[in-house]
Amino acid sequence: MYTLYYSPGACSMAVHIVLEELGVPYTLQLVSVRSRDHEHPDYLKINPKGRVPALGVDGQILTEVGAILPYLADAHPRAGLLPVDPLARARVQELISWLSSDVHAAFKQVWRAERFSIHEDDYPAIRAKGKVNVSSFIGDINTLLSDGRTYATGNLYTVADPYLLVYYGWARSVGIPLDQYPAFGTYVARLLKNRPVIAAVMQAEGLPLAA
Repeated sequence: MYTLYYSPGACSMAVHIVLEELGVPYTLQLVSVRSRDHEHPDYLKINPKGRVPALGVDGQILTEVGAILPYLADAHPRAGLLPVDPLARARVQELISWLSSDVHAAFKQVWRAERFSIHEDDYPAIRAKGKVNVSSFIGDINTLLSDGRTYATGNLYTVADPYLLVYYGWARSVGIPLDQYPAFGTYVARLLKNRPVIAAVMQAEGLPLAA
């Protein structure tokens, strides 16, 4: 059985969705980022990085979305959540890597300006630039999805899709005008229609439907 340490609406939601998609036994442990539970000594014993998600696997702890999502797909290959073709598989990892590095960092500028400067006077400028960066990346995602593909990396639903969904919700939360990015919105609506488990997980985490 897996144990998922999660915070509602965080990137841990992607792992939560995949666990539901797989239909495997798992338990949830709430680590609310809003309440700063991720900084509590008890959680730091589990994940010294002080981040979510963390996944308990056979007495071990696996961290980082970019590791957890492919692991789950590989551990349960019959679900078909990663392509078999090496290049198609690399495209999934390419997208996950970009989201977890550049795109995630832009949101950190908006939400965690203190991580980018020791001077409080710099925080407003960091947040403003972060929002500019977020808008640019959402535009890139919209362009990616504008070629008629069904899912994030093509016509196969993969572990990249629930992860990409997370960023739609985040963009809305920081005030990005998502009506300017129709391909992204159409994609999210398609996910909610085609993969009902997504709406179920969002409701379980107390989140509004994304589309």
